[in-house]
Amino acid sequence: MNTAERQFTRDRRRIGAERPPAAHLFTDHDVERGRQIICAVQAAHQRLGMLALEIAPAYWSDQRAIEALEPFAAALEEDLSCILACRRYAVTDNWRSVQEAGGTLCGE
Repeated sequence: MNTAERQFTRDRRRIGAERPPAAHLFTDHDVERGRQIICAVQAAHQRLGMLALEIAPAYWSDQRAIEALEPFAAALEEDLSCILACRRYAVTDNWRSVQEAGGTLCGE
């Protein structure tokens, strides 16, 4: 082990020892703010899904909905799979439909 590697190892141990316990990393305010952000993201996806439902009602087949929503997705510069996931979320009110599409935020 050369000098740089030894120094790196010492620094890692020192930094790890100085780190506070995990319970003290976030305050109640931080947690509440995080929850508010998540709620805002979910509400935005819900609104996007409601708009998609106005264009392609829930009773339409998936293929017909895809054809109708392609121009909408292109106009928003958004992925069609995200629009379809938001549409499913608006119908089911189940956040997992957006998560299944590849993440909690469209465009990831």
